[in-house]
This record gives sequence, C-alpha cells and structure tokens, in this order.
Amino acid sequence: MTQVKICSIQDVSHAFAAAEAGADYVGFNFVPGVRRRLAEEKARGMIAAFRRQWGQRGPRLVGIFAGQPLAEVNRILASCGLDMAQLSGDESPDYCREVSRPVIKAVHVPAGRPVAEVVQSLDGVMSAYEGVGAMLLLDPEVAGHLGGAGQSFDWAIAEALAKTHRFLLAGGLTPENVAQAVAAVYPWGVDVSSGVETRGVKDAAKIMAFVAGAKGAGEVVTPQYRVLFVCGGNTCRSPMAAALARRVLSDSVQVSSAGVDVREQSATNDAVEALKDLYGVDIAGHIPADVNGYRLAEYDVVVAMTPGIADRLGDYYLVPSEKLVVWSVSDPYLRGRAAYEQCVRQLASLIDGLIIERALPRRE
Repeated sequence: MTQVKICSIQDVSHAFAAAEAGADYVGFNFVPGVRRRLAEEKARGMIAAFRRQWGQRGPRLVGIFAGQPLAEVNRILASCGLDMAQLSGDESPDYCREVSRPVIKAVHVPAGRPVAEVVQSLDGVMSAYEGVGAMLLLDPEVAGHLGGAGQSFDWAIAEALAKTHRFLLAGGLTPENVAQAVAAVYPWGVDVSSGVETRGVKDAAKIMAFVAGAKGAGEVVTPQYRVLFVCGGNTCRSPMAAALARRVLSDSVQVSSAGVDVREQSATNDAVEALKDLYGVDIAGHIPADVNGYRLAEYDVVVAMTPGIADRLGDYYLVPSEKLVVWSVSDPYLRGRAAYEQCVRQLASLIDGLIIERALPRRE
C-alpha cells in the first residue's frame, strides 16, 4: 500500500490528524528562513505531546533540514526524539552516511529538459544515495524553494524512475489528484505539504482525504492473513524474512517484522546488501520496530527466530502456542557477509516450508 508523508506540520493537532488518517510519516521543518520552520523548543513540545498519546504506534516523525551543519542536524534529531531526517539541500552521500538517524534524501527534478535526459541523469544520483542506505523523495526543482512550493513536474520522469527506484513522490499533490498520481507513477509513497492546507494552515479534512486517496488508489486488497516475524533487534533476521515472504506471498497476506530488544535505527548494511544481491529485494529503508508496538492478538502466525525468543513471546507477551512458529536461525550480526548470505538462504527455505505448512497463498 502506498506510504504517505504529511510534511511541515506546525501544530500538534496536525500530527494527530495525520496519525488518525493513517499517514506513515509526519515532517517537522527545521530549515532556516522558510515559512513553515519550527523553533526547536516548540517542536520538542509537540513531539513529546504526540508521543504521550501515540507512543511508537503512530507515524514516523521526520525532521526536515537543508544545507545545515551535520552537528546541528544530529543534535536536533536527538534533542527532539525524531525517528528520521529528511535532507532537502545539496547534502552528499557521505554526509547522509554520518546522520544519526535513517535519512530521506530529496532529489530535485529539473524543468525544461527532455524526459530521457533527466531520467538518465537522476538515475545515477539516486543510486548513489541508495548506496548509503538513504530513502528517496522526488520533487521539482523550484528556484527559491526547497520543497513545499505546490508545483508539480512531468510524471513521466517519475514513472520511468519508479521502475528501478523506490521513492516518495512530491510536488503539486492534492486530495483531488493523488489517486491519479499513484495510478500513473506507482511510487513507493507520496509526500504533501501545501496540498493539504487551507490559507496556509494544515486542514484535517484535507489530510484525511489525501491519505484515503493515496492508499485507496488502485486495487485495494484486504488482508486475509497476518504474519509477524520476530527476532532480537529487528535489524537483520526478521526484516529479511519479512521481505522474502512479501516477495512470494499474495497481497492478501499482511507481513510485518519486529524485535524484542530494539536498539539500532536501521537494518545492518550486510543484511541490506546480502538480500539485494541474492534476491533483488531492497530493505534499505527499513526502520527497526519494537514488538510492543504491535497488537499481537491480531496476527494469525508469529514466527520466532529462536526458541528463546519464542519463550519470551509466549511467557511475556502471551502469544498462544498454536500461533507460534519456532525457527532456529542464528544471528549473523557482526559475523561477516558470508554469515548473512547463509542466513538469507536459510530464511528463504524456511519460508517455503511455512507456506506449505500454513497453506498461505502465493503471489501469482
């Protein structure tokens, strides 16, 4: 289902509206000199209020920056308790690598050039940022603006890039055209700011309509079966298993992953590279999630990567034994690339067995 980011909110009520509408990401703007910039103290209070009500269940909270010193970015991320950073300036891949949270990197689409030329140019740029684990956001290049200008660009460019890259589509999107954009481009997600505002202020009704339009575009498949993969830190085994399962299972199966001891902010590089090289599946944008944020009773199958994790799920989280599937998959963390590749192959084999054992529908 299409991911949705509501950008540059200026009041905690807007964050609540986004969460209630089902948005996946909410952005807080810290770019100096822009209209929607938030003072750090105000943002910290808004985020604290949001966390008190939603905890970790709601959308990921994203700090938006552009051309700012790395130390300042990392300080604000930590001070405000943000989940991710969006970089909308000319930050390099090396800069992205040093940011203390997972990164969404804005890539600006130039106007007035042939589609094929722009696609070829941006393909290399996007690959460079993906190489350091950054998620991508595609928006128009507008003089004097770093996003939020309400202007669009030729969707043919985005459509071509969507065949090889995963990104959030931004620029000129509104509740009225977002379904059309998703159907035309088929992006991983969409991003909006001015398109859900009335007289420059976020509008809860427009946010609701935008999220519904984005997530309702195309064929909607109601999950008939829910599977959750659980490991320790949710940085390698369980996200790799979930990605492999999504690759072969029908869209009627909702697949998720979580950890019982989450400490890191992203998937390990070896996990990302091993999975992509062996099966062409990309988990570079994965953000580790704590199992406490899930309603375990809603899952039909909970797969524990080890007997120890299964015991914890049963004893502490009261997952019924008939729902638990227990595997013995060694943690490849810090054991080198070969250990990750062996883990990926073992997971793929175990998933084949799980499909047979539980009669799960395969993707056609």
